[in-house]
Amino acid sequence: MNLAQNAPTRRPFNPANHSLLFLEIMNECHTIMINHQGRFDTITQRDYTVEMVYYFPTTHSVRATEQLESKVVLYLSYNKNGKFTASYLGGAGDKPFQFKSLKEEIDLIPVRHQGRSCIYAKGVNMVDEVRRELEEMNCMGVEMREIRHGIKFTGYYRDQAFRFNVYTTQKGLINIEMKKRRDGRVEETKNPVWELPREVPNELIELKTGIERVIAWVKGVQRGRSNQAALRTRSTNVQLSGSVGSLQV
Repeated sequence: MNLAQNAPTRRPFNPANHSLLFLEIMNECHTIMINHQGRFDTITQRDYTVEMVYYFPTTHSVRATEQLESKVVLYLSYNKNGKFTASYLGGAGDKPFQFKSLKEEIDLIPVRHQGRSCIYAKGVNMVDEVRRELEEMNCMGVEMREIRHGIKFTGYYRDQAFRFNVYTTQKGLINIEMKKRRDGRVEETKNPVWELPREVPNELIELKTGIERVIAWVKGVQRGRSNQAALRTRSTNVQLSGSVGSLQV
């Protein structure tokens, strides 16, 4: 068997072959890589995958003063319809104990963008909106991570630690499924669910109210109860043309 014939054929990346949404996701990943001190090198594509190569500074295991570079490959996958499906790291980024915080951010990209094709047409993404609310309320140390059937948000508000979950569907939408309780009553899946503190003190009432207001608003969009005039103005730091230019594609 000729392995060369079966190897994937890489070709120059052409942004014209991809949707604006995919390019936005690509630029978002690129920003994360650069913020972690990555040095961008090349970008190519093959069937259903874009490959972006970066080099990160590392220290020699024996000669501590000698600076080396580790090659990390960022893979962005898409389906036959051009829809983004996955992001993951290869090369040195595939090793379990290296680039831990970088991998956590890259792993969160599919979580943030699941369901965007369904609800972004209406101008809203749940993770974006919750994160924006936390930023507007001057929360510190905000972190997000994927959990089973949802997203966990943690951070500090006025020096008070908080932790809550927002449960989602497989498509990334907020779960609004009606469930039957043991007592026979039917109620909607609870969202958000506060883990810390369980009994929200007066100091966190403003935060709790703000987050629950955002969640209720996103639910309304999912149900089609909010129109374009009711959508909150969204701010974004993504400048597609500038980001693509910095990638020299």
